[in-house]
Amino acid sequence: MRSAIAFLLLCFASSGAPHAAEPVPEPVAPSAAPAAIKTKSDVFAALATLKGLEADFVETKRLALLAAPLTSKGTLYFERPGRLARHVTEPSRSQVVITPERLEMTDASGKTERLELGSRPDVKLFVESFVKVLAGDEASLSSLYAIRFTPAGEAAAGAAHWRMTLTPKASGPRGIGALIAKLEITGTGPRVEAITVVETSGDSTLTTITRADPTRRFTDAERASLFRVTPGGR
Repeated sequence: MRSAIAFLLLCFASSGAPHAAEPVPEPVAPSAAPAAIKTKSDVFAALATLKGLEADFVETKRLALLAAPLTSKGTLYFERPGRLARHVTEPSRSQVVITPERLEMTDASGKTERLELGSRPDVKLFVESFVKVLAGDEASLSSLYAIRFTPAGEAAAGAAHWRMTLTPKASGPRGIGALIAKLEITGTGPRVEAITVVETSGDSTLTTITRADPTRRFTDAERASLFRVTPGGR
C-alpha cells in the first residue's frame, strides 16, 4: 500500500488531467429547511437534519508543480450515519467509497485499492471529516479542529453568506495536522456550497457542490450499487 498521503491525494484530490478554466455552475447545495444562519451552530443544526444527499460536484485542484489546475466532475452520494461515495465521471471514471470501517477506490483501469481505517487513525480522522461536515456533527469536528465562523455579506435573496475555517488542533506526525493545514467551508443560508482543502504542502482542492437533492433516499438496491466500488468506476 502506498503512503497514506499519496493515497489520499488520489482519493480526494482531482483524478483529472490539466484542464482549461471554465465557469463553475451556480451552487445549489444541501439545504434541509429554510433557517436563519447566524452562527456555526446554526449551520451544523441545519446539516444535522440531512438524511441523504445526491449532488453533482466540480473539483479543482491546484498544485505548485503544475501551471494548470486539475479539474474533475462527478456525483456525491451521502447517507447517514456515515456512508459517502464519490463517483467521478470526467475526464475519466473513478470511484471512492467511505464507510465507517474502510476506504475503497477504483480507477478507469479497473485497479482497486482498499484501506482499513482502523489501521491508520490519522487517515481515518481526515476522511471522516468530510462525512462529519455533511452530517452536521459539530461536537466531533470541534474536538478535532479550531472552528472560526465568519459572516461574509448578504445574498440578493437576503440569505447570509458565511465562511467556516477549520484548523486542525493536532499537528504531530500521526495527527490530522500532518496531512492538511485547514478546511474552508463556504455557504449561503443553510446551504453548504463549497469545501476547500489546503494541504500542508500548500496545494489546495476546491469542491463546489451543485444541483443537490437534500431529500434523497436510497433503496436497498441503490445502496448495494452506489456505496461500493465497481471495476473501472462504472
